[in-house]
Amino acid sequence: MSDAPANIAIASACVHLCVHREDIMPKKRNHGDGALYFLKSRKLWRGVANAGFDANGKRVQKYVHAKSQKEARAKLEMLIAEIEENGAPLDKSMTVEAWAKHWLDTIVPASNPKPNTIKAYRSIVNNWIIPVIGRKRVALLKPSDVRAVALGITDAGRSTGTASKAHNVLSGMLEAARLDGVAGRNVARDVIAPTVLANERGALTTDEALAVLRVAARRLDGTRWWYAILAGMRQGERLGATLDAIDFDRGEFTVKWSLTEIGFKHGCDGDCGKTRAGACPQRRYNVPPGLKHRALQGRLALVEPKSGKSRTFPLIAELAEPTRRYLEATADRPTPTVSSGGTTTGRRSPLSRTTTNGAHSCARPASSRRRRLCARRIAPQELPSPRHRTGLATPPRPC
Repeated sequence: MSDAPANIAIASACVHLCVHREDIMPKKRNHGDGALYFLKSRKLWRGVANAGFDANGKRVQKYVHAKSQKEARAKLEMLIAEIEENGAPLDKSMTVEAWAKHWLDTIVPASNPKPNTIKAYRSIVNNWIIPVIGRKRVALLKPSDVRAVALGITDAGRSTGTASKAHNVLSGMLEAARLDGVAGRNVARDVIAPTVLANERGALTTDEALAVLRVAARRLDGTRWWYAILAGMRQGERLGATLDAIDFDRGEFTVKWSLTEIGFKHGCDGDCGKTRAGACPQRRYNVPPGLKHRALQGRLALVEPKSGKSRTFPLIAELAEPTRRYLEATADRPTPTVSSGGTTTGRRSPLSRTTTNGAHSCARPASSRRRRLCARRIAPQELPSPRHRTGLATPPRPC
């Protein structure tokens, strides 16, 4: 009986030990929770998480460090959650400038855009995005950074349309970063795109359009203005029109090509010693794979229309007759002859009296002043286009 109190005390201690075992014994981490231990040499707590395997089948591990066990555990849990959500840890060292270069050189061309589309993206990135947030980390961007880009554009006096385009480009760039595991989310989607304010496009009135047609009717190359006003053909489509686009028998005109400028890229392995890709002896057109195009001379080339598909419209008598007269008057001029080297000495367009070696820039007058000048029967080539950037000919005399 003297041992009864002792036995009861021992039994109570055993029960307490069993009930509160998790509080006394160290908890064993489950599979996938990573590892957490103390580094005596560095006096830091280290957390380790598995991040899959590399190309050689070797296990990839990522580490976090902290001075306290609690802080290290919090960092480790964030790392594991990051791996589970994105498949791999985010690359927090990638800057916006570095990612933009990769996006423009690798990801955008894979979507098979037009050369002018890539040129426009590159202009927006270099002029508006990189100067504002180029040094920031892609994974750490905030919605305020996206708004800062739009604010910088409007503060510079540019239109809300430019700000909206920049927002769309930045959103596409960050979406590619999210899919590539560089960013956890696309912060541009959390920001409302700038509203494009209504602006005066500068369209011709009916009287002004008739005045242009009357002037064009007196010129040999005025046919292109008739097609612009009556058929709605773009400038590149008019300058890129080929003889096989016209079918007088069926009364149809098919828009197959558009004249544009395409930049070059190095065709060598970087050993030509030339900085400019256009000076490389083995230069090639910088076009995305699969883009249908025909080389002409220098940077000039024919590409598919803006829609990516050819379109056919009726060749009405008001267009057919001037076109016949123009073709008869220029029958002795050269037709397209593309050499094996991808160049040509000249190309006759059915809508313009010039060849691709000296094609005039022509576009609708975009300002009210130019429309007034046009209404006063000033020759079409004397109306400078606000979008004259191609350098196809000497710029027209300013108004």
